[in-house]
Amino acid sequence: MLNRNKNGHSNKGLDKTARFVWSMNPLGRIRELTQELYPAGTRAGAQRIEQLEREKAGLAQDNRRLAKEHQGLEEEVKKLRKELETAQRATRRQAASFSRGTLKSHPKTPGHRVW
Repeated sequence: MLNRNKNGHSNKGLDKTARFVWSMNPLGRIRELTQELYPAGTRAGAQRIEQLEREKAGLAQDNRRLAKEHQGLEEEVKKLRKELETAQRATRRQAASFSRGTLKSHPKTPGHRVW
């Protein structure tokens, strides 16, 4: 038989609700994390701290590597956008008039010569 409150609703969900509210409580979460970092034995806590420090150093190194890679990719994107823009502008230009090469310094007069 379920326990019911005065409204006829069961009290079964209150435990879940209370646990949810407790997990949202920042002070409760800080206490849980502190207990996780510093368990009853200080040696285990020190080992956990060392493990987290190594993990932190590895993540910092990954972060630096990824930041360099991101910067390089940003520069490449900028260069490719510039190339695309110049290519698009080139397609819109009209063709230049046909040229036969360099002009003669003393050309003959055009038309039919009369003797």
